[in-house]
Amino acid sequence: MGNSSSAAHPVAGGALSHPGIEARFNDLAEGESNVPINTIAKVLSAPRCGDFGKMLVNVFPLTHDEPVVDLIKYRQLVNHVLVLAHENAAVRRCEIMLTCLGFTGDKTVDHEGLVKLFTVALYLAMAANDVTVDESDDSALEVASRVIKGMALTVIEGTKTDNLTPAEAESFIAHHFPRCFNGAFKWIELQYVPATAHAPEQQNLYAFTTVGAFCLDMYLQSASWRLLYCSSHHGQSVNRFQHHAYQYRGPSLLLILTKDEHLYTVAVDQEWRDDRSAAWGGPACRIIRLEPSVHISRDHAVKVYSNTKTRGQAHGFGFGARPDEEEEATLWLNADLSSGFTKLHHDQPIGLRSSFEVAKIEVWGCGGDMALSAQDRERARDELVAAHRRKAQRPQAADWHDGVDRTILHMGGALKLDDQVTIDLKTARDAPHDPAPQ
Repeated sequence: MGNSSSAAHPVAGGALSHPGIEARFNDLAEGESNVPINTIAKVLSAPRCGDFGKMLVNVFPLTHDEPVVDLIKYRQLVNHVLVLAHENAAVRRCEIMLTCLGFTGDKTVDHEGLVKLFTVALYLAMAANDVTVDESDDSALEVASRVIKGMALTVIEGTKTDNLTPAEAESFIAHHFPRCFNGAFKWIELQYVPATAHAPEQQNLYAFTTVGAFCLDMYLQSASWRLLYCSSHHGQSVNRFQHHAYQYRGPSLLLILTKDEHLYTVAVDQEWRDDRSAAWGGPACRIIRLEPSVHISRDHAVKVYSNTKTRGQAHGFGFGARPDEEEEATLWLNADLSSGFTKLHHDQPIGLRSSFEVAKIEVWGCGGDMALSAQDRERARDELVAAHRRKAQRPQAADWHDGVDRTILHMGGALKLDDQVTIDLKTARDAPHDPAPQ
């Protein structure tokens, strides 16, 4: 099936000399000189993944039809796994995943098979990242199911066939979703050598599924993601959006769910801000449609345009290669956050503009605790400045006589009558009073 040439080369400084290999081997061997293959298969068994572990242990040539492995073979086996986990071996990773699910030889892969493939990959990635899902939580499981079905539909539509050969599936998936199995192989690596890998915890399945399929590294580096803004919770207005999402100095994900159940994600690699002079954004910005099928924008340099105040320019949020011109934006969100338009379609040619109404908007911060703390400090500083301005003392009545405002008005002649009245009153107060009659 796929090309496995990359698997023949060991990882530089990899498993053959890694100190954790022997310790893990001894744990599995329990004092013996060999580890039974059945023991490794049990270790590789994951919840909700069926016989994946049993099939996986027989995929590698080193363990195929072998009842036990010694330390030397175990080191070679781990080295093989590390190559798949870290090198550019997208086709080989997909081949192994399909083989473990029984798609070999002449057995074709249909939509149901693709859903199973992506579901197992997601569950393994979640296990590697310590993400737990309460199976009674229908909303969380529905999110994963919808995105996975969208990915499966993308493969079917992209290959223009309902039944793919394993080689066709491997080729398409490796090209369009080259890193969607990285999380799965990170989990496999952790089972063989727990000390060799550390994967950050993602706290939200929605956001985890969004990026997990495409693995934009800078969005996966933090130990936790935080919900910065949610329109249904904080209020659907630009003021609330700016209050909660701005001043966060780290990468973030904007999720837009439309009323016709299309889901768009914008990965933003810089701090949100209004910039009337130019669009902004770095090389890790992306526009992704996740539902009803997956599509990544063809724009090679996605930029962000955000303007809510400047007159003479479009008010709203634009995303694409030239988002500062509303008509050129790939995705546009109006300033009131109630509607917009997109050129990423499910069933229409790319480039054709289609309007949508917003059902829900979320912004997830991916910069970790440091970015969140910095945002809290900025907010606290702004609140102190605002409080100071509110408490600023205005001129009192006693300060009026020597005040600048009175001087200016007096020079303009506006206070001559007021001055004469003041003089008359002073004269009256200082004048001697006649004694009262007896």
